[in-house]
Amino acid sequence: MVDIDLETVINFCDKFEKEYLHQNAQRLKVAASSVTETLKGTEMATKSSVKLEMIADALYKATQTGEERILELKKRAQRELDEKERIEGRIR
Repeated sequence: MVDIDLETVINFCDKFEKEYLHQNAQRLKVAASSVTETLKGTEMATKSSVKLEMIADALYKATQTGEERILELKKRAQRELDEKERIEGRIR
């Protein structure tokens, strides 16, 4: 049996989801908008912006699988923590 700090697992899952999964895709979307503004709607800006949007969408889709796994890990850890607290409550 592995002794795992369930609260640490849950906190990691929250942080990973918020800081890593969608943040990078969002940054690319912001960069795509910035390219259009900076280059004032030129053909180069339009092409660059479209490519960045496509990359951001691909990144977002790619992270969805990881996100599902992280969310499942978080749910499992939360269930185990709830069960542990319920058992400890009975013992007291």
